[in-house]
Amino acid sequence: MRQHSIIALVILGVMALGCTKEIPDQVGNDGTVIPGSTGDPVTLTTTVSLGGTPASKALTAAGVKTFAPGDRVAIVYTNTADATVKAVCEPLTAYDIRDEGKTADLTVTLTEPKPSGAVRYIYPAAMATADGSVNYAALSAQDGTLASLSAALDLALFEGSLTASATLPDKVSLDNPLTIGEFTVSDGTSDITSSIVSFSVSAGADTYTVSRAAAAGPIYVAMKPVSGDLSFTAFDGGLVYEKAVTGKTMAAGSMYPVSISMTGTFNALATPLTFEAIEAGTQVSFRLPSNEGTVQYRVNGGDWTDYTSEAAITLQNVGDKVQFRGDRSTYYVNTTDGDYGQFSASADCYLYGNIMSLVTVYATNENAFASNVKLTGESAFYRLFRNTTIKSCGTKPLVLPATTLAEQCYTEMFSGCTSLSTAPALPATTLASKCYQYMFGGCTSLSTAPALPATTLASDCYTQMFYGCTSLTTAPALPATTLASSCYKEMFHGCTSLTTAPALPATTLASYCYSYMFYGCTSLTTAPALPATTLATFCYQGMFRKCTSLTTAPALPATTLATFCYKDMFHDCTSLTTAPALPATTLASSCYEYMFSGCTSLTTAPALPATNLPSYCYQYMFSGCTKLSSVTCLAIQRAQNSTTSWLRNVAKNGTFYIAKGVGWLSSDSGIPSGWTVAEYVAP
Repeated sequence: MRQHSIIALVILGVMALGCTKEIPDQVGNDGTVIPGSTGDPVTLTTTVSLGGTPASKALTAAGVKTFAPGDRVAIVYTNTADATVKAVCEPLTAYDIRDEGKTADLTVTLTEPKPSGAVRYIYPAAMATADGSVNYAALSAQDGTLASLSAALDLALFEGSLTASATLPDKVSLDNPLTIGEFTVSDGTSDITSSIVSFSVSAGADTYTVSRAAAAGPIYVAMKPVSGDLSFTAFDGGLVYEKAVTGKTMAAGSMYPVSISMTGTFNALATPLTFEAIEAGTQVSFRLPSNEGTVQYRVNGGDWTDYTSEAAITLQNVGDKVQFRGDRSTYYVNTTDGDYGQFSASADCYLYGNIMSLVTVYATNENAFASNVKLTGESAFYRLFRNTTIKSCGTKPLVLPATTLAEQCYTEMFSGCTSLSTAPALPATTLASKCYQYMFGGCTSLSTAPALPATTLASDCYTQMFYGCTSLTTAPALPATTLASSCYKEMFHGCTSLTTAPALPATTLASYCYSYMFYGCTSLTTAPALPATTLATFCYQGMFRKCTSLTTAPALPATTLATFCYKDMFHDCTSLTTAPALPATTLASSCYEYMFSGCTSLTTAPALPATNLPSYCYQYMFSGCTKLSSVTCLAIQRAQNSTTSWLRNVAKNGTFYIAKGVGWLSSDSGIPSGWTVAEYVAP
């Protein structure tokens, strides 16, 4: 028997000290519980009270939360086997939200909840890890906007117990355990907030880093409550600013407007590319390509000297520095003979300064690189630091200031740099083909991605950009609405710590644009909304393949499909319990091939309304879905190979619903031999 509970949830008001902003307490309706027997699935409709009226979910300037379609809450509970289980409510729809966004009805199903067992609510669901704990690590990398903070990071919790009859309590309050800083920055003379691209706050052992495109307005940072000392670092793409304060308090559930006057401490734009020794005796060398141009170096600010290819420069002491400059437009000739520029170091070194010192004519102005923002040479920095033992240097950043890019300019630039923890800012808004391809591939220590403000993309521009970055927890915002072929292909492939995906607003797709984008992101629990209605060949191929923590798929509204468009999309998503509706009536060859193959938690297939099945369209679609026991397929005409092995290794017994008057032959339909075939009756 199913049990229904209407639960009133309360978000505690945001109370701040001094000139702060309040979120008023809002209380939902009292609930009524209809008892049922322990062990039954429990379907809950939960009323959550918030406040505010913006069109999309956000904390308003007054500090008020609201709901929007797509929001989710995670409910973590103990089952009768004393195991901790995480359930995620169904995505909110517009019909679930009322009172100007202040309240919403959430629906969630629990399986065999334990009487009086522990229960936890985590809102938003993106702040819940796969094991049901709170993902505080997600706070380490943010984008500084109120909208993304509210949607993914502004945590609210309830800790309590199920009732003696294994239902949820009638009323609970969600407490916000975080504090929010609303920061503005000045240099002592004028407000420079709009120019800041990186901002960090350190409180004790916790550091919160914001990477963003330069933008007007405050920088919002969600943090754990603060009681003690704080230090701040800001970077505007050229100058680093610092500030430290003592004895400060920022309470939970509060938003604090904070103005900080900071002092400039380091000019990255005016500093040539620099290696600094962490260990005495470290050797740095640079393999030069055969094309023309001069490269020079200096040690500890001495005289500039012409550099001879691969000559080792020994940094005798910790803190010794070697700087480089060059007047070439590119350090790439070809890959066949390995004829491209590449640095190497015998031990970990700090790397900082301006990369443009390598591609700027310095004969008449040795500081010309400080204002150079244009790359003219194709593959200029191809594999430049590949596998080099370089580290990020705190308050001395590496800058890549070019806003005009060239094809493959940064391809594989830092690939295999396993000690690199922070990426440089990437300010370009118009990209070039393959410009960032595999740029940070295999950077296993990279924990913070740069802001990616580009709105004009190019083919393969982000392909494999963060491939294998196993420490990356948060993806940067991707604002582009016009896509290019393979633009995001495998962008986060193998990012096993990634818990939150960026919004993907495009409605018209390009070939391979999202292909394998999140392949193997085993910590990803929530997929982004996918509003596209115009698809392209291979556009979603393998997009979430092997995302083993993904429990719910996004809506797929397209009604006309493209060849291979959904191929492998959720292949081996072993936690996926609910498949999205598939409303398409015009299919294409191989469009659903392997789409849900290996989804071992899937029990019911979405209705398949298409009446004409082209070749291979359903091939292996549900193969290996070992719990699948119900399929509705209304096809009237079928290509002979359209359903090859599509229900291979599903449940031994099940029901296959067909359109009235349509005959299916087991020899060519792929219907399991133990299943019952029945005519579909519309509800």
